[in-house]
Amino acid sequence: MSETRAVSDATQRTWFRTRLEAQLRLALLGDTACMATLAELVDHAQRAGLSGAEIDAAIVGRSFEVRATALLAYALALKHSDQVAADLKRQRGARLGVTASAFERIARATDQILRDAR
Repeated sequence: MSETRAVSDATQRTWFRTRLEAQLRLALLGDTACMATLAELVDHAQRAGLSGAEIDAAIVGRSFEVRATALLAYALALKHSDQVAADLKRQRGARLGVTASAFERIARATDQILRDAR
């Protein structure tokens, strides 16, 4: 039974990461004026399982999952090079149970997404 749970937990984490990555891309790049880029981001998000409402929320840096919202807010602060806001978002996220390693992964992913978009 524990093997089933381990697979289920791993699947759940992969599912969440896939969704979070799509939300992160939408939050960081969704303000583009390029309709082709936006359509690609939306298509990726739909394939990750996001609903239309979740896509709309992600474009403005929000999620229906409170920890994901904290991570998106942190990423947007990094995008705008606002270290004070990033520190504040990180503190708030930590109070919600977001781990330091999650913030570090988001910081790396944010940097990569923004570099790839240039």
